Amino acid sequence: MKIITKEQLIFLLFFLGIGLCICSAQESDKLLGTWINDDHSHEIKFHKTEDGTYEAFLWEKGKNGKKIIKELQSQDGEYNNGKVYSPKNETWFDCSVSFKNDNTLLVTGKKGWFSRTKEWTRTND
Repeated sequence: MKIITKEQLIFLLFFLGIGLCICSAQESDKLLGTWINDDHSHEIKFHKTEDGTYEAFLWEKGKNGKKIIKELQSQDGEYNNGKVYSPKNETWFDCSVSFKNDNTLLVTGKKGWFSRTKEWTRTND
């Protein structure tokens, strides 16, 4: 049986820690990118703000459009406490986002007792 030296153990733990940090950073940002709404009429692009929350914009004809999600917070792999804009009602609703799978988002808007969930599909940006 081979004995591991103290230096080898420190080296191994250091690189294991870096690998875990990289994996968790990539996992938390899987929301980023371009999505298509449920009726395929708009592209939506998510990005992370300076304060660590997420927001999304309609993307029309190659340029940034109206903000439709703001203040979305990520905690333990869940996205909550945001706001989603409804152009039809011209108002903001409470919003949460979850993943059905890696390529399908479930975007839920809530107002009081009522809620509605829409599926958005990831594009190949």
